[in-house]
Amino acid sequence: MKSGKIILIVAIVIIAAFIVGFVGFWLATTNVLISNKSFISSCADNARILYETRSIASYATVLIITTAVAFIPLLTLLWSTAMQSISKPLDLFMSLLGNPRVNQDILKRRIEKAHDDIEDITRVGKKYKGHFSACVLFIISTLFFFLFVNFYKLDPVICYRCVVILNGLSIFIFFFLIFLFETYQTKVRPKIRLYEDRSVFKDIYI
Repeated sequence: MKSGKIILIVAIVIIAAFIVGFVGFWLATTNVLISNKSFISSCADNARILYETRSIASYATVLIITTAVAFIPLLTLLWSTAMQSISKPLDLFMSLLGNPRVNQDILKRRIEKAHDDIEDITRVGKKYKGHFSACVLFIISTLFFFLFVNFYKLDPVICYRCVVILNGLSIFIFFFLIFLFETYQTKVRPKIRLYEDRSVFKDIYI
């Protein structure tokens, strides 16, 4: 599958997740599903509401922990490895400057390309660094909130609404981290593949 089609599919999924999360947020914070406390009490008692709240919180906790374990270390490692994959050949290129056995014109072009690739990867990393940090902060704060819900008595309706909203946002965070991984595969991975198989050194020696 071409990268353009993959990006389009990921974009559609993220937009759909955002719409679902927004609708869930609107329904949870307005009177569409929950008109007032007396309405809920007429359908179920506070114990039932608390049970539903903790069930949703448990599901969301599993999703958040799975997302954190799967994507946060992976994305951090991939971006760090990408920089190292180009920096090491670049250091070797720099050491070959002035070497009579090396075509200096080709060498300078390779050095310039390596610098450009590093700048491109750095630009992509800086673009999404704030978003990635926000995801990590959201995951940590949400886990603490769910722990707080299990051990502290809150108003059942307010607690239920907060858990539903956080659950929807957790799904959105999951798809956003998938988007970051796909961004690495389409924008970063093609650049470092050349340096990994050492093709960048082809025709450099006289």
